[in-house]
Amino acid sequence: MELRKEARDLLFCMLRKGDWITGEELSRMLDWNKKKVQQNIKWLMEDIGQEGNIETQKNKGYRVCRISECLRNEILKDAFYNEVYFNLDERRIILIMDLLFRRQYIPMDQLAEDYYLSKSVVFEEIRQMRRWFGRNDDIQLEVSPQRGIYIHGEEKDKRYACTAWGPLHVLQMTKIDPDAVQHYQESMEQAAEPLQQLLIDTGRFISGEEYSFLLRYIAMSRLRSSLGYYLPEMGEKPFEYSAFYETLSRKLGYTFSASEQTEINKFIRKATILAPKSHPDAKQENLHALENYFNQKLKLSQPLHFEDPELVAENLNALLERPYHRVNYYDKSILIKYPLAIHLVKQAFQDVFAKKLPRTEILNMAAFLGSYLDTIHYPSSVRILLVGNQSFYLMENLRNYICQMLSFAPERVDYLPGYAWNSSLLRDIDYYTIFLTTEPEIALKNSRFRLIPIIMTNENREMLKSILEDCRKTNRIQRMARMERITQYKTLSHLEKIEMLLPEEDPAKITTYALNRNTLCVICTTPTVQTGMEIITLDTPFPYDFREISTIKILKFRDDQPGIIEFFHAAADILQK
Repeated sequence: MELRKEARDLLFCMLRKGDWITGEELSRMLDWNKKKVQQNIKWLMEDIGQEGNIETQKNKGYRVCRISECLRNEILKDAFYNEVYFNLDERRIILIMDLLFRRQYIPMDQLAEDYYLSKSVVFEEIRQMRRWFGRNDDIQLEVSPQRGIYIHGEEKDKRYACTAWGPLHVLQMTKIDPDAVQHYQESMEQAAEPLQQLLIDTGRFISGEEYSFLLRYIAMSRLRSSLGYYLPEMGEKPFEYSAFYETLSRKLGYTFSASEQTEINKFIRKATILAPKSHPDAKQENLHALENYFNQKLKLSQPLHFEDPELVAENLNALLERPYHRVNYYDKSILIKYPLAIHLVKQAFQDVFAKKLPRTEILNMAAFLGSYLDTIHYPSSVRILLVGNQSFYLMENLRNYICQMLSFAPERVDYLPGYAWNSSLLRDIDYYTIFLTTEPEIALKNSRFRLIPIIMTNENREMLKSILEDCRKTNRIQRMARMERITQYKTLSHLEKIEMLLPEEDPAKITTYALNRNTLCVICTTPTVQTGMEIITLDTPFPYDFREISTIKILKFRDDQPGIIEFFHAAADILQK
């Protein structure tokens, strides 16, 4: 049964939930607006026909209450072949796949006619393609008014691009020989068991995404060779994994050349690993250099040291040697949530290793660093007032619990007896950020105070956790308000180059990236900038990475001062807002 891509994604989310799921949940999971969810639910119900039944209720949302085994198996197979959360533009990818399988130029009119598109649509898709290819030095897109369109590059780079960008359902919609595409699908199925066995036998537990990539690359090697696209020949076949290739050849009925084996081996060796079984003694010099750089910039009370250093070191070493770019399916969330981590990763690899990482590698590493920073107790400006009538030991015990449960280290925690909280013994009450008390009458007299338990039983611990979560939300709102108060708003008629925004700073110390089609984020952390946020509106859009930028958000932090993590948490809240 053929389902459109949106229907597959939607049905996959509903099956995964297994119960009622609201339109808001689907909207968040798929990054769709409410109207798109409703429209695609309607199409999905029409498409599945007698193969299933979707129930809807106003207050509950949607639920798959019946689905045939045939359709369920189709969805599972589709998830295997196509990676359900494939967020690259489908029409653009189809056109790119078509061009990657062509031996000569094709006029734009012909490409439009082949795929029943208008010339203006194809022109816009080509414009967007240029942005993608502009990030990759290995293959180039040529658009010639006289000759037409063609993708230049070595065969090994074209194979990588086809594998990274072209899941099965995309190949099926191109003009490639359908029998060859069918062989591609069969090759993936046949290669799965030998590849799994190789990874298990060698102890290389790699990420699932890269396992899927390897399967696709093996199948793509056979597909392109069968169509006459060959890798340049080299000497003898590598001895490494020879038994694997013998098994693979028997299963696929195809013998991989020495060049193909070398390329596949390269991807296996440089894949990210999830357990250091094969390299328990990974060299950690690079990791220590990276940790030292982050500690120097972050000024944490306790030095940052990553857990599982052997595993982190092995993946870092592979990243530094990795000879290929990857595709990131999660970049939108990372760009908004982790601006500080993105900046630190870019600057660290530039300063420590003299290496410019591709965008995807920066974002993957930034997500890792950012989530790690989310778990540590970073210094903050939060001040807590704790009022209670208990002895010093019980109050100190409470203070310790509170500090452990917060995701940040409070600047200070003061406690006072109940009789003194509203007396001259208390400094200005507005000095404090969070107010906690063990005394019911205090909570009744002043609504700022949250009533907390005295002794931490399991039940009380959950209660305190919930109260502190509310406090965190309140602190987040206050933090955003402080950030908004120091935000400066400007309007510029035009911008010639980004360096003009921070003319006193070294351009190499500035990180820039597009948050969306028309918004640019600029980050600078040096001892000379003035901490704050600027939002600039441009009357004339500024061209950046094939986008038209009309809004620029500049995040500046003077890095010889404490508080960098708290500042960027507030900045991320503003970006998400």
